Amino acid sequence: MKINNKWLKSKDTIKVMDALKCRNNQVLFVGGCVRNSLLGLPITDIDISTNARPDEIISLAKKAGLKSIPTGINHGTITIISNNKTFEVTSFRKDIKTDGRHATVAYSDKIEDDAERRDFTINAIYMTTDGIIIDPLNGMKDLKKRHVRFIKDPNKRIIEDYLRILRFFRFTAEYGDPDLGIDAEGLSACAANIDGIALLAKERVGSEIRKILKTQNPSSVLAAMEISGILSNILPGTACKNMPILIHLENKNTINWITRLIVLGGADPTNSLRLSNKENKEYKSTLKAINMGEKPSAISFKFGEIIAYSYSLAIAALTETSPPNDLSDQIAKGSSVKFPIKPQDLHNLEGKQLGDMLKKLKTIWIKSDFTLTNKDLMKKIDQ
Repeated sequence: MKINNKWLKSKDTIKVMDALKCRNNQVLFVGGCVRNSLLGLPITDIDISTNARPDEIISLAKKAGLKSIPTGINHGTITIISNNKTFEVTSFRKDIKTDGRHATVAYSDKIEDDAERRDFTINAIYMTTDGIIIDPLNGMKDLKKRHVRFIKDPNKRIIEDYLRILRFFRFTAEYGDPDLGIDAEGLSACAANIDGIALLAKERVGSEIRKILKTQNPSSVLAAMEISGILSNILPGTACKNMPILIHLENKNTINWITRLIVLGGADPTNSLRLSNKENKEYKSTLKAINMGEKPSAISFKFGEIIAYSYSLAIAALTETSPPNDLSDQIAKGSSVKFPIKPQDLHNLEGKQLGDMLKKLKTIWIKSDFTLTNKDLMKKIDQ
């Protein structure tokens, strides 16, 4: 089989590959760029595998006028940059020792060694610069069936790096065939190694959970994570029963993983997922809005459109109802209106009295669905 994609013929790709091949090295594309090309999906990262060693990769890049960064040199990975485009170049390798988080590797000249240390068969498909597919582990068969499964013994693959438990669910959500279902052997191995998740850095766990929740429809995968105990291991108290409702209500162009996180419920994920300040603010603001229980227009005025949409869909999913038919209009209205009273309108008040009166009048105005004018509100001062 031969692939003919634009990215294969880009000047930057050709320059990097030519630089690495100049000593008759074996240089191949591998992983996501190959997998997504075969599936007709967008290419985000270009990974390259070669029998050249890291020192040689750096030397060849320099000779070609390319910048190189030893991002993972201890594991054989060098980042090469051409015209602001990055290429991850990794030497063929095999694992010598693993601790569930990181591996000690030895370099190899055999593509089979490199393929067998990878996680899933669909990630062990290689491609030449001419677009010729090299498939040492028969990953194409699984890719055609959209069957996400571990290479050889799932338990061994997981023990090499426990993050593969979460990657298994994420890849199943992204690439698996819903009708085929989740790979039973892989699921069983993930459940058996659940304690290994505690060894992982929370940043790595959080990154994978984000990616799972950002997939088009993670309902079945989340359900499998719940049944196996993996979801509650990471996010105690969560439940998936309302997730299909939320996904049904969502606009495919406006998937918000924070909304999905809220519908899962459970304990505060700020620490367990290492939420950023921005993510934490959105999460807490949406919960605050849910506790207020006001109209979407009022929430939009107080928190902005993003929170208002998240609030409205979360409420509908959790209560198993539908959002208002005019939801978009309500949210647009709330985000565009201006409170008609200014502090200088209340010139007889100051300090706490001024603040309390502004708060009182704003509450009255919001409850009127923003219909009361400055004149109407001024009449409310003495009431």
